[in-house]
Amino acid sequence: MRLNMIKIAVVDPLIKVFKDSNLPETDHVPHAVRGEVVSLQAAITSPADVTIGLINPITLSCGGSVLTGTSNFVGFVPVRQNTPDTPETELVRKAPALFPDPILGDMKNTVAAGETCPLWITVTVSEECPPGTYKGDIIIAADGKKVSKGISIIVHKARLPGKRNLWITNWVVMHKLVEYLKCEYWSEEHWRYIENIARDLGAHRQNMVFTPTMGLIDFAREGGKLKIGFDRFDRWVNLFDKYGAADLIEGTHLCYREGHKWDANELVFNDVHIRNPERTGSDNIIRAKAGSDTCKKFIAEFFPILKRHLAGKGWLKKYVQHIADEPNKTTLASWQSFAGYFRGIAPGIKVIDAVMTKDLTGLVDIWVPLLDHYDNERDFFRSRQKLGEDVWFYTCLIPRGHYPNRLVDFSLLKVRLLHWINFCYGITGYLHWGYNWWTDKPFSDVEFPVGNNACLPAGDNAIVYPGTTGVLPSIRWEIMRKGIEDYELLLKLRKHREDKSFLIAREAVPEIRAPIKDAGRFYDVRSRVITELDAIEN
Repeated sequence: MRLNMIKIAVVDPLIKVFKDSNLPETDHVPHAVRGEVVSLQAAITSPADVTIGLINPITLSCGGSVLTGTSNFVGFVPVRQNTPDTPETELVRKAPALFPDPILGDMKNTVAAGETCPLWITVTVSEECPPGTYKGDIIIAADGKKVSKGISIIVHKARLPGKRNLWITNWVVMHKLVEYLKCEYWSEEHWRYIENIARDLGAHRQNMVFTPTMGLIDFAREGGKLKIGFDRFDRWVNLFDKYGAADLIEGTHLCYREGHKWDANELVFNDVHIRNPERTGSDNIIRAKAGSDTCKKFIAEFFPILKRHLAGKGWLKKYVQHIADEPNKTTLASWQSFAGYFRGIAPGIKVIDAVMTKDLTGLVDIWVPLLDHYDNERDFFRSRQKLGEDVWFYTCLIPRGHYPNRLVDFSLLKVRLLHWINFCYGITGYLHWGYNWWTDKPFSDVEFPVGNNACLPAGDNAIVYPGTTGVLPSIRWEIMRKGIEDYELLLKLRKHREDKSFLIAREAVPEIRAPIKDAGRFYDVRSRVITELDAIEN
């Protein structure tokens, strides 16, 4: 096969490249600000089967200045059913189909004749990078010989602020790590993987960490008194703080629905295991109802100790606590009772929860409604903000339809615009439950089973994939970072030109349920933001 028959194109990173995608006629040239992580794609086709290896790093230069980046293969995952209640016009492709999502690494890959192979390219632009047009080459090894393709990035004067103002949390769950690694909880192997996750969260601008407080702390009872070992807890916080991912410490839920049934009306306190040499096992709290004397006694004993420790470490103001997930009309009375008792025992610790009811005033400090719930109840949530309470939003298997979400069969523009919504509506945080809630086969089963032959929409359960030594990102995770960067640019523009910042941003999100769909229009809007910020830098 002649190497000049291999074709490479530079592709807009908001476009999902499928195996049957045609290469664009014009190469994509991204516009970047200083301090930004640039994402773009390359797509490769060949008339015959060919084995490709990637040559890293990628180098781009402008005058005497250099940018470096890496390229990695994008893998495909099977989507068996499209997201329900969503018109075809809101889907990238009809299922069943293979969708691009995991970024696999830079190993060799065989491209079948006539198929298209996507590469994900990441280039970091330093805050002090001189503006200009940077040019370089993507280089691949095809059947032992090199093939190259030119790429360009236009770097502007504007700078991305280093400070992170948007609260972002994707819930990291420990048991999925243990299942994947087949290791012991809190073994050194476990901690090494946790550090990789901390690094990944920080690199993607997540600034808070879902923290299994009860699992990290060592409980014992000696002489009738509760003794607390904080070594693991402190190691956890310090580790995530090292990478900028612990500006808030997000204590995991204290309670859950009885029997884990959605229609249960009682909350049950999460199990706590307390070592007691005097009476083995007698102090364990196993499936105690949230309102029981056993539960209340433990809360009254433990949380004052935790508060003192947090205060001593300087962490008290950045610790927030979940009560129980998604309180609704069914669990409302039980949730209200427990939260009221908790606030009396632990004043000064903010309460945060994903909420499905408004009947929580005075009991919650950080409201996190579903995006469509917020959209339908804007007046209520704005009234809470005026009283000094925080309002964020979350997505999960819903909302669907025309709303943005980060599901595999949705467009990447929908992922990016989630955080334009944060800016346009003054919503200061975003929460998602599925960082790494992997299935048993995370690369072949991306629709998490929930019983009765039902599954969650593809990708709802995870935005990263398991790798040998650490997590592998998805293209959705990379684009989510782009949206968070956009938020910070808009916030910077607001400080200088408030009216103009909102006028421009609302062109991308005229309504929460009706954001723009065209990537070209989006880039036009973003270029106006950059132009305004360039002028401010002068």
